[in-house]
Amino acid sequence: MPSAAVEELTVEGLQGFRCPQHFDTLGIRHVFGGRNPTDQGNLALSGGRDRAKALACRKVWLQSLGCHHEELVVGSQVHGNHVAIVSEKDRGRGALSPETVIPESDGLFTMTSGLPLYIAVADCGGVLLGAKQADRSAIAVVHAGWRGLVAGILPEAMHHFADAGFSPSNMRAWIAPAITIPSYEVGPEVGEHAPACARERGREDRWQVDIGLWAEESLRQLGIDPPRILRAGLDTGSDERLFSHRRQGVGAGRNGLFAVLAG
Repeated sequence: MPSAAVEELTVEGLQGFRCPQHFDTLGIRHVFGGRNPTDQGNLALSGGRDRAKALACRKVWLQSLGCHHEELVVGSQVHGNHVAIVSEKDRGRGALSPETVIPESDGLFTMTSGLPLYIAVADCGGVLLGAKQADRSAIAVVHAGWRGLVAGILPEAMHHFADAGFSPSNMRAWIAPAITIPSYEVGPEVGEHAPACARERGREDRWQVDIGLWAEESLRQLGIDPPRILRAGLDTGSDERLFSHRRQGVGAGRNGLFAVLAG
């Protein structure tokens, strides 16, 4: 994993991460919002979390990308494999209220410039996919936890790129911080599905699994050239700069991946 696969940044006191050298040349702006030293930065509006603070954090990150927070597109994540194709008509869905999100969508794909996309994570993998071919570009943000990976959410996202005429050879991927082997003990119902490179034997019938590496291996198998797949490699389960359901419990905040095609 190249050391340049993640760049840390701070904007108005909020903690973030990005992979600029991988996407800036494609005209794709992105940021992964995390947790600051005072436990601020949550981006989720649901689960009894403070909506006003979450909206303020979203606004900071979207302004840093040159976007308006009222135009954000958000899906209702259910750990499934549906990737919604979104366009101008969807602008603002889920931006200000969870009641208006695109239903049952763990991934969002668009070819519309200036349309900001978002997915929330708190140990699962957040995957950014991008492609540029001649004068056409596309992006997708994907919520890739173990259930989604087993269900095939990454192949679903790749199908949208293929249907739009993009070859895997023209694609790039970044896997944002996710939970890794030292922090993620799971049972055989999870571990037995993980690729060999992303798991280690634990105690008794348990496994230790790396979600980001699992996603990376899946993308390799789907045909993206390995040098075009970068992984942040930070462990949400132990890194205090990130929210983690496993480390902090059900009340943990949510990290989030934002991305937009520059106009």
